[in-house]
Amino acid sequence: MKKVTLFLLAAITLLTGCANRDPASVGIIGGADGATSIVVTGKINWFPIVMIAVLLILIIGLVIYFVKKKNNRS
Repeated sequence: MKKVTLFLLAAITLLTGCANRDPASVGIIGGADGATSIVVTGKINWFPIVMIAVLLILIIGLVIYFVKKKNNRS
């Protein structure tokens, strides 16, 4: 199960563009007298993320369609 999880994580990382070499940084600013702020800079390639979301919505829609179609037959 761990191998499958690692493979899926690596595939999602590559598909979403998180493995590219663009510079990015994460900064955490906080102290005892104020709120903690997390600042993230960098560019995200949104196209693969949107495509994955659309595919997931289509798959869920098809599953719901076929389940309803099967229940209407009986």
